[in-house]
Amino acid sequence: MNNAARLFSLIRRSADMAETNKVADPVVGGTALSIAVGAPVDAIISLGRFLMGGVCERFPSLRLLVLESSGGWAASLLERMDDEVRANPQERRWLSLLPSEYFQRQCWISFEPDDPTLPRLADMIGPDRILWASDFPHSDAIYPGAGKAIRDLVVGLPPDQQEQIIGMNAVSAYKLAL
Repeated sequence: MNNAARLFSLIRRSADMAETNKVADPVVGGTALSIAVGAPVDAIISLGRFLMGGVCERFPSLRLLVLESSGGWAASLLERMDDEVRANPQERRWLSLLPSEYFQRQCWISFEPDDPTLPRLADMIGPDRILWASDFPHSDAIYPGAGKAIRDLVVGLPPDQQEQIIGMNAVSAYKLAL
């Protein structure tokens, strides 16, 4: 499980996390709360450290793939990070770019293939920065219909953006040979 889920007690602590997470209650939560809240919080903190902490500045060829945490939060977070860096120039002295510019240069983020925020955010975070996941064999997977789901989801985008999101972004992000 993720660090935020443990830190914020979104799951019970136990030596056998797989067994523990089968139990849920309104105070501690369980697997769903851990995934829905904990995974994005972990991704947000990690991405913030990489982008605002100077890691991407020092390692411009580093490739960051933000996976297993959805992506609908990315646009507002990047906008907020840019605003805060502008407002607090003392924190920009180790950065030559804005956080969103590092993201655009070095990062990709995955969405579920039926996430309605994906097509809405394509123009905000860049259609070339979006990946999708079937999440197979996870319990919340829409596999084997993931391919159809992603094609249906992006049908309103321009054909070149559809091609990017459906597969070419993964080829680029993972440096796959065609």
